[in-house]
Amino acid sequence: MIEPPQAPTVLLANPSAQPAVETRLELLDVLATTAHARLRALALIGLVTFASGSLLALTLPALLGRPPWEQAVMAGMCAFLSLVSLATWMFAKRARPAATTIITVGLAYVVIAALAMALTEVAIGPRAAADYDGVPGLCIWIVLFPLIIPCLPGQALVAALLCAAMLPISYQVFVWLGREPSDTASLIRWFAPGFFCAGVAWAAAWVFGRLAGDVARSRREVRELGAYRLIERLGQGGMGEVWLAHHRLLPRQAALKFVRPSEDQRSDPAMVQDLARRFEREAKAIAMLRSPNTIQLYDFGLSPDGDLFYAMELLDGYDLETLITRFGPLPEARVCRILEQVCLSLGEAHRAGLVHRDVKPGNIMLCHLGEEPDVVKVLDFGLVGAAHAAAPVLGSAHGATGFAGTPGYIAPELIFGKATAAPASDLYGVGAVAYWLLTGTTVFPGADGNEDLVAHSMDAPQSPSQRLGRPIDARLEALVLSCLAKRPQDRPSSAMVLRDRLRQLGLAQGWDDLQARGWWEMAGK
Repeated sequence: MIEPPQAPTVLLANPSAQPAVETRLELLDVLATTAHARLRALALIGLVTFASGSLLALTLPALLGRPPWEQAVMAGMCAFLSLVSLATWMFAKRARPAATTIITVGLAYVVIAALAMALTEVAIGPRAAADYDGVPGLCIWIVLFPLIIPCLPGQALVAALLCAAMLPISYQVFVWLGREPSDTASLIRWFAPGFFCAGVAWAAAWVFGRLAGDVARSRREVRELGAYRLIERLGQGGMGEVWLAHHRLLPRQAALKFVRPSEDQRSDPAMVQDLARRFEREAKAIAMLRSPNTIQLYDFGLSPDGDLFYAMELLDGYDLETLITRFGPLPEARVCRILEQVCLSLGEAHRAGLVHRDVKPGNIMLCHLGEEPDVVKVLDFGLVGAAHAAAPVLGSAHGATGFAGTPGYIAPELIFGKATAAPASDLYGVGAVAYWLLTGTTVFPGADGNEDLVAHSMDAPQSPSQRLGRPIDARLEALVLSCLAKRPQDRPSSAMVLRDRLRQLGLAQGWDDLQARGWWEMAGK
């Protein structure tokens, strides 16, 4: 039974343990928690400042003895920046884009405002070294913006350097328009503080980044998630994390998997709710499956920040990707025993109207459960896809459109969107998994190390015995190749038919429990 989900605490991955891109996105997410309010505040400050500047521009240049055209330039620039500030304020107030978008808009606003400040300062600034004393007002803006606009140190440095460069650029523009050039020493004293402050801005952003990392680590220390107490992280990938957890009331361990929607999806509340409904629908359907070879689902939920999670039984064993990578190809008898159990899981799901869509070695676990060795568990029936799908499609377990699956295991008819997912496309994946178990290679490995999808669509696969350079049972080889047929109708008609054909081979009897237990003892499980 699925337990009522409680509002979970958001867990963020450890930046030091993730790839650089994921760490960057996570840090941006932490930094930008109040980005909209901060950008509104900065735009409001700019609006008041530039609107006041427009009024001053009508009187101050004349009092300073500047020519009328400079007065017009200053007034026009301040009026333009007032409109830009107003537009930015309205954008930050009404729109809810992704964190990266709001930060980009904020930094662009900072640079545009710096250009206006630089033009104004040059227009009324010193004419010679003796006239100049102090620090350009632009420096205050350069140092201030990283404290208001959350950004990464690299972003702050680029924006700050652009801001500092606006002063010499504006000076050169005015020289072209007839301004009397200043001597080199004066220019160095005038322009250098801006570039020094750019370094200060980078340092400020770096300090705030470290603080944001501390916030992320502190949030990870919160160990309660609904009915579960989190113990340690077991693994992570591009779409989320898996944690070991204990149920707070029952003497039961579980594996909690977090599925992280994309930044664009998380920024749209309506899309998050739609994903949550689809995720709930699929979780309830999968929880009804009773095959001992299908992972058991205990709980599911949605965090306030839009991260989906589900709790499943904790397994002791190897996924087939790791199994073959570590121990090499398997005997034919053991392969048949594994495939029969995979078919039992898929057969029940197909009868219930569910299509897995991502049958691959990484989604199949070989476990040692209690006293029973070599128990297969099929994972991730559509739940990850449900968390990233854009629109429902007939015949799909999780409603994804377009390319969905893993290169090397996706059926040819799905690669170019020629058909929707169906049980036959799962059987193609079973055939590719069987090929991996027998040979230790994928069906069409490309020269660059990636799977050759064109070959999956057009070429006949090399037989496993040719790939291995030694014979294997011809009947098993023919059955595997039939699963890899290009046309769905040329594959076995169902998972249960495939399972019956595997049984008829009689090969699975060649791998008994005694051999399996010996293997698990050797593997240290």
